[in-house]
Amino acid sequence: MDLDAARLPRARHEVLGTHLSSWRSWAVRSRCSHLECPPNRMIAVTDIADSRGDVTLEGMADGIRCSACGATAGAVSLVLRLTAGESIQRVRSAA
Repeated sequence: MDLDAARLPRARHEVLGTHLSSWRSWAVRSRCSHLECPPNRMIAVTDIADSRGDVTLEGMADGIRCSACGATAGAVSLVLRLTAGESIQRVRSAA
């Protein structure tokens, strides 16, 4: 199946605009943009929603900070643990 490249940015924008309530069974994994910082632990989406409210994915990603240095996380992904492994949905990639 061929994907229409013109639709991909719009689809990404629509995903970033979804609210955390749509992702309640997922967890968030983040990584600081400073390579010397350790990876952050995974946090359940429900825990983030309980503390920040039902924000959008984009709003949630903008608020994730490195636990070591306090900088904004460079990479943020949603992770769903499955019997056969993990399903990962990137929210923001490290620059």
